[in-house]
Amino acid sequence: MKIIIQKIIGIVLKVIGVIAAILVLMTVVFSIVAHVKYSKFYSLRTKEAKNPGMWDDYVPQGITYIDGQDYYVTCGYMKDHSASRIYTVKDKNKIKRYRLISGAKDFCGHTGGLQYSNGMFYLASEGEGVYKFSADQLENNVIEIGTVTKVNNNSSFCFSDDKFLYVGEYAHSPKYKCNHTFTFNGKTNTAIMSKYDLSDLTKPVAVYSIPDEVQGVGVTCDGDMIFSRSWALSFSSYDTYKQEDIVKTDFTMDNAPVYFLSEPSSSLQTILFSEDVDLAGDKLISMTEAGANMYYIGKFIFDFDIYSFNINELKNLK
Repeated sequence: MKIIIQKIIGIVLKVIGVIAAILVLMTVVFSIVAHVKYSKFYSLRTKEAKNPGMWDDYVPQGITYIDGQDYYVTCGYMKDHSASRIYTVKDKNKIKRYRLISGAKDFCGHTGGLQYSNGMFYLASEGEGVYKFSADQLENNVIEIGTVTKVNNNSSFCFSDDKFLYVGEYAHSPKYKCNHTFTFNGKTNTAIMSKYDLSDLTKPVAVYSIPDEVQGVGVTCDGDMIFSRSWALSFSSYDTYKQEDIVKTDFTMDNAPVYFLSEPSSSLQTILFSEDVDLAGDKLISMTEAGANMYYIGKFIFDFDIYSFNINELKNLK
């Protein structure tokens, strides 16, 4: 019996050894392929802080940076459909977790975009609208996000420049179908992004006809726009539209002028599953969801961080 047990243990150890060897090989291969395929991305990025929740069934979606306090705030939903979360990351790796509630009940919505502006957070939840709540709640462990404000699109992401809030929708037909169709100079877009004055989130002051697969946007002080775009394993990119690429049309929507975005001035191919972005001075702040337990593939390329990119370098890519 002792010999049989020893043989069984030996077989089990060999199997474990083979599995470990396969995982190590996969990690090496994935890492090499990623660094070759996305060499420009790796050369331009700077690691800023840890991307929290990567081993806790959390799926990061939105990100914002709080100027003057030097910390990052992310939001996301849970793989097990429990209450969605917000994380803060201060001093690179000091992490705090918050559970979201609405009306004293767990909020389990798709928290696609997050922005901080003038002491308030704006949370875009896909298909619902925008939630607005005070940053003072970061003193607690549970955050009451309040009630939703409806907007004129599917509210997948958002961005604020402290005067306006931009709220946009994600399109990828047929699963994520949008019906805001505009055609200009022979090109058709079906998704929109709407610009609201922070004092009134009910009436857009401008509407932008945008490309499909937008996960987030940053609008620079000179009016250029950098979009984070991705779809599953097929592609991810940061696309820059300069002012001359954002064309005012004769169309209107909800009494607001419509601007059309056709082709970007520059584009950076990025690693998989790029998500929301924010701006901090001359930097684009970004992250991906690739390393989350939902997808896992990012773990093979050690995608566990929040990154930054120099905006001028992104604008002037060849």
